[in-house]
Amino acid sequence: MLGSSYRSLPKVLDLGVNFSKSIFHESSKLDAEKDKLAKFREDYNTKHNRLPQITLAFAGIMGATNEKARKLYNESSNQNNTFIKPNIIGNSNKFFDTLSHYQEHFGIDEFVFLDLSDDIKNRMHTMKVLSEVFKLLPAQINA
Repeated sequence: MLGSSYRSLPKVLDLGVNFSKSIFHESSKLDAEKDKLAKFREDYNTKHNRLPQITLAFAGIMGATNEKARKLYNESSNQNNTFIKPNIIGNSNKFFDTLSHYQEHFGIDEFVFLDLSDDIKNRMHTMKVLSEVFKLLPAQINA
């Protein structure tokens, strides 16, 4: 079940399904609600004898450098988007560090990435780099 808040956690707990949280909306919070997520995991495990899978949806733009990523974002059509906010704008190291923090600090099992770049070549390159950085399946991408 997908949500940008934790209001659906009681329903997720009752149904025994997994939870996906979006943090790229203005009202979305992650850090402030860490205790709610931990309590949910504990209650879920007690009720279902297993931990839920938690997916985090985030948005951003990757560039060769943090400055290049910022420039791509400033030039993108998403810069003035009031509905979607970027969570990570930076190079591959910044992505790795931020996502590793989310994974360790909040127990995230999987990530979904909304690439805010308008440039399809940059998007393809970002997928290839993320695949390499996180040691995912070999990317079949010609970027």
